[in-house]
Parts: sequence; structure tokens; C-alpha cells
Amino acid sequence: MTAPNTSRRARIILAALVLLLGAFWAGTRLGPRQPTQVEALPLGGSNTPMSVEQRDAALTNDESINVRIYRQASPAVANILTKATEYDFFMDPVPVEGAGSGFVIDPRGYILTNFHVVEGAQSIEVVLGDQSRYPAKFIGADQRNDVALLKIEPKGKQLVARRFRNAAGRPESSGHRQSLRLSVHPDHGGCQRSRANRPDQPIHFY
Repeated sequence: MTAPNTSRRARIILAALVLLLGAFWAGTRLGPRQPTQVEALPLGGSNTPMSVEQRDAALTNDESINVRIYRQASPAVANILTKATEYDFFMDPVPVEGAGSGFVIDPRGYILTNFHVVEGAQSIEVVLGDQSRYPAKFIGADQRNDVALLKIEPKGKQLVARRFRNAAGRPESSGHRQSLRLSVHPDHGGCQRSRANRPDQPIHFY
């Protein structure tokens, strides 16, 4: 009785394995498959790339405003990369890298950023929107208002500069009885800060 029972059990196990393998094969052949190529198709189902005008026409009013502001401001945006050396508990040097952003405020290569971005930096590099890289020189700072001025040498390249003032020549937000009047004098090597009693005094960049 033992031998027939063993033989019957083996045949059942073998049949189950065959069924499992058959089901696996059928699933891989007939089941859902992953796409071999993934790509974004333009609106309307056409394979012809859309022009800038066509893409702009498909935007909402809010999206159009955002895109226009981005196109106007992005050429003057600068990424600020810094490097410094700190020391651990055992006084071993540890390289530290930082990053921030700023704006080109003068075509001659002057860049405004936050002081905390470049504070303690031993080397500063500026990356512009076209991915061009320039070593930067620290010109001066107003630590109280967290403002710093950098200088790069554009080497004949025409830089796009942005000025931060509204149509009336005033800061977009004041709200203080005494507003900040900040004059950046690149030719004199620094920043000067003074407080004015009149709230309509703008922030000037020279």
C-alpha cells in the first residue's frame, strides 16, 4: 500500500507543477505588458512639435502671466555655489559646500544675493541661466539686512540685468515707518546703508 500511495502522491505533485508552470507561461504571454517606449505627445494627438506660439495659446491667463514673468526674469537669475573648510571635533578639515541664488543687477557683472549665502565662503562660483560659470569676488555686504554684492568678469558677454523697483521707482513692499535706503556703489567697493524717515525712499542700485 505504501508504494502505490507514494506513486499517486508523486503524480499529483507533478501535475500541480505542470499546471503552475502552464499558468505562469500563459500569464507572461497573454497578460498586460510594459510599454517598450514612453514619450510625451503634443496636444491634439499630432506628432508635429508645437511652436512656442501654439503652446502659449493653450495656456490659461494665470499660466501665461507666470510664463511671461519667468521668461523676463530667468536670464538674470544666478545660482551661487560656495565652498569653505570647517574643522571637526578632532580639528580635521572638512570641506563644506553651499548653494543659493541671486540676480544680476548690472551688466558689468555685479550680482546681488543674500549675505548668509556667501558668509564664510572661501571660494564663490556663479552659474548663469545658460550654464556658463564664473568665479565671483565678494565686494561687500550689509549683514543687518542680509544683503551681499558679488562681482564676476563677463569677459565681453552681454549680461541681462534686473532692477527691483516698480513703475513709480519705489520698492514693491515697504510697510515700515523707516524704510531701508541701500546704495550699492560698485566703483567704490562696497554697500552703504542708511535709514530714512520718509517711507517712499526706494532701494537704489548703482
